[in-house]
This record gives sequence, C-alpha cells and structure tokens, in this order.
Amino acid sequence: MSWEDSRDTETWRRGGNGRRALPPRSRSSPPRTSTTSSRHYIVTDHSQLITASAGVSYLWRSTRASVNLIAGSGLRRSVRHPNDSSNPAYQQLNVGLTQQLTLPAIGKMEARFDVINALGNDYVLRDGTGVGVFATQFGPPRGFFGGLQKVF
Repeated sequence: MSWEDSRDTETWRRGGNGRRALPPRSRSSPPRTSTTSSRHYIVTDHSQLITASAGVSYLWRSTRASVNLIAGSGLRRSVRHPNDSSNPAYQQLNVGLTQQLTLPAIGKMEARFDVINALGNDYVLRDGTGVGVFATQFGPPRGFFGGLQKVF
C-alpha cells in the first residue's frame, strides 16, 4: 500500500493489521507519537479483537419480525503509547416489524417499523486518541423509524 504526498511517495511496511511509520509531511500527531510509530510496530486504530453480528427473522402470515445484534471488543485507543489499549466492548440490538398489506385502489403496500439500538446503550466507537483519527465517534442513540412503501 503506498501513500502519496504532494512531493514524494513512501511505502508503508505492513504486516497483519499494523503499521510502521506515518506518511511524510502528513503527520498530524504529536512528535512523540511520530517517533514511536517510526521505530515500533503499532496496531492500527480501526482494529479490534472481536467483531460479531447475528440476526434472526420470523414470518407469520404477512408479518415479519426481525432482531439483529452487533458487538465488538472495542477499537484501539492511546493511553501511554500509540494504540496500546482498547475502548470498552459494545453491543447494539435492533428490532423490526414489517407488515404486508393490500389497500383498495392502491394495491400491495409494505409498512415497516424499526427500533435501532433498542436497549439504548451509549457507547464510544472511537475516543479520539488513536493514531490517525482524532475525532470522537459514538454508536447511534435509540432511534425509532417507520416507513411505508408501494410494492410493484
């Protein structure tokens, strides 16, 4: 994988999901982080040990109920050295209902209602300390969504 800068190109050494060195003149991290990462292998901030997802749906007559789950062990963060720790683990449960209907003069329709993050878990995906991504990112808040669509 190569990284192009305005004046030169440097090839990053890559092994697994880690890096050595940061691209030249694009280092937006503190000098200590740049020095450490140029001399040591660091795990990238977008990696986590475990990522899992599961889902199930059940159709009864014209109604479908669905449940799905996403979970992760936590993305990397920096405490003492670049990306040397992890954010807390997280889980998100989503549920949904879909109903098929037939309306006179309109025809077949589908109504849908979903709840995202049904348990209302507040969790941090990134806390802004990882190398390369300096913005804090959170999981979605509990959300209620509905829709109606015409089936052709």
